[in-house]
Amino acid sequence: MRKTVVYTGVGLLLAAGAVVLVLNRSGTPVKMVTVEPGSITSTVQDTGYVRPVQKYDLDATTGTAGTVEKVVQVAVARGQQVTQGQVLVRLQDQNLDAQTAQAAAGLSQAEAALASTAANLEDTLLAYRQARRDFTRTRQLYASGADPRQELEQGQTALDTARENWREQNSLQQQEQARVDSLQQSYQDLAAEEGQLVITSPVAGTVLDLPAKIDEAVAPGSPLATVAGAKGLEVKADILTDDMADVRVGQTATVTAPALGTTVLTGKVAEIYPQAVTKQSALGEVQRRVPVIVTLPVTARLESGYKVRVAVDTATVNNVLVVPRESVRTAPDGRQEVMAVVGGRVQYTDVTTGLSDTGNVAVTGGLEAGEVIVKDATRDIADGARVSAAP
Repeated sequence: MRKTVVYTGVGLLLAAGAVVLVLNRSGTPVKMVTVEPGSITSTVQDTGYVRPVQKYDLDATTGTAGTVEKVVQVAVARGQQVTQGQVLVRLQDQNLDAQTAQAAAGLSQAEAALASTAANLEDTLLAYRQARRDFTRTRQLYASGADPRQELEQGQTALDTARENWREQNSLQQQEQARVDSLQQSYQDLAAEEGQLVITSPVAGTVLDLPAKIDEAVAPGSPLATVAGAKGLEVKADILTDDMADVRVGQTATVTAPALGTTVLTGKVAEIYPQAVTKQSALGEVQRRVPVIVTLPVTARLESGYKVRVAVDTATVNNVLVVPRESVRTAPDGRQEVMAVVGGRVQYTDVTTGLSDTGNVAVTGGLEAGEVIVKDATRDIADGARVSAAP
């Protein structure tokens, strides 16, 4: 069902009893009102829903190759206040546990092999340095004629062998280091994935919902918890595109709801979505609506998810002539008219109207302050007929 733009009047009460006029009581009795100046504020009204300014929906991780995970701990309760980083839910992935254990064992073995290779490298380096010192001394003795050439050749061979052993051990140590680095990266990746199984709160706030259940198997993407931040509540109203012409960011908006009783909250239009969305009414009518966000400095007894009524003040006029909406009728040719009461008789008078609210309409032409009109313009009274003030 299509909603229409309605309005809220300010500071005016036109009552038939305010008419101070003595009329001939022989005519048709009617209720009358006096045309007086007042103020009118127009509004656009629609329903909306309260929601947190910050809300985080936390889901199960993708796991290893999309495997199913299990809830092993639910550390909080619905409605509980939590701090940023506090653990909410812990999951377990047995495949991931096995892979992590295997990676840890492989890394431990590789680190042990690396340590052994490093020790061997140190030994071959020491042996190479000693062979180099021995060869230097042998060469000096050979030059002085103290050692035969055979000793020099044996020293050269020992030096070459020690150098080659050191180089081979150095290459092996580099290979073992690369293996350890690779296994460390794999282990860190698995550990990071295991870290994703610990669901923590992204902000300080309140646990709104907690679908996670202990020992329950959850598929990747399953909802686990919803946390609202501590930045308060706001209202999201989807307003018909036909009613959006005069809605602007910064306008005042009032919020009412059964939960508030007679309390009326005042907020501001903080955001207007740049794109309309398709909604279906309760009667099945497809409508185009624009989401509008209203901030609420004070939320009173409202909670997230409450349904409310939102009225956005779009325009205000002051010091204008105001009459009840029911006092103005539209003639068959489209003219607007009222039934003025002059000398105890009805006189149909053309008027021009402006802004209106739920009960009153501004008259911008055709009447003057102090004139008296019939309150109900739907009455079937002929032009010139005599009327009297109804009690």
